[in-house]
Amino acid sequence: QFMASPTDAVSPIAGKRTWKQWQHAEAGLPPPLRARVSSSISITRHQEHRLPAHMFWGVILLIASAVALANLFIVLATWLLVGQKIELIQMLTDASHPSVAIGTIALVNIGFASLAAVLVVFFSPTAAGGGLPEMKGFLNGSHVKGVFTMRGLTVRLFGLIFAVSAGLPIGREGPSITVGCIIGFGIMRLLASPQVKRVVDMAVTSEGSLPALLVDEERLVFAKRIGCAVGGAAGIATIFNAPIGGLLYMLEEVTVTSWPPETTLKAICCTAIACLGNRAMLELCGRNVTDFLIYADGQHKHMWNWQDMPSFLVLSA
Repeated sequence: QFMASPTDAVSPIAGKRTWKQWQHAEAGLPPPLRARVSSSISITRHQEHRLPAHMFWGVILLIASAVALANLFIVLATWLLVGQKIELIQMLTDASHPSVAIGTIALVNIGFASLAAVLVVFFSPTAAGGGLPEMKGFLNGSHVKGVFTMRGLTVRLFGLIFAVSAGLPIGREGPSITVGCIIGFGIMRLLASPQVKRVVDMAVTSEGSLPALLVDEERLVFAKRIGCAVGGAAGIATIFNAPIGGLLYMLEEVTVTSWPPETTLKAICCTAIACLGNRAMLELCGRNVTDFLIYADGQHKHMWNWQDMPSFLVLSA
């Protein structure tokens, strides 16, 4: 909070006298601005979380591991449902007319899509869509209600699995990034909350002291915003197997004041660990990192040549 003093006309934003305020002060007049301005986000300096370094690195490792496990669960569960659907088609095709198999598989797909819709409509309406606009709004200081909850995370996970298993023309890219953001937010909130709380004695009376719990909300919100950004970077890195790409993507979504320089090293370590862990677990299970993606590597590799450079320059501009 900032307060303009009558004896010292100071701009509440820049911390300096404006020309008009200086004229009033020289003439002995009261300053023209006497307003209280409150804000939970500083726009003139980098925010600080001031969390212990060992705890912060522990949070980074937990976020990377949790995001990799969540991605593994999505891929394996989707393969399980799709595999059962394919076996059902084959069994009906061998036992009866192909039209019966086609009708049955259509009903199965409708059932999967209906389950996804029921989860979103009745349990977590905020889970509709990919969730990237909500994440971007939160990372840039907006209050987003009902997104960072365990119910929302569960509905996003199972809604994504049912929707992809139904054969809808969607991939797991957008929702997986949001899942990473929610995981990072939750882990940071769980571990950072005790670090920003302290008990103080407000007064001492004959009957004893009056303790009060103080919570530094600004530090906690900033720490949760960093956890959300790092989790989202790990989420997109595990999808495309691109740790640097995940970091660059989240840098585009966050304002400068919400991304201190030391976060870059921690974020790249988180994305690298998440990528390596996710790829190792999927290969152990006989799966691929590009399963159930709208964008995937093609079978034919085309190299660029110098004749393509003008087109590249036009696209970059």
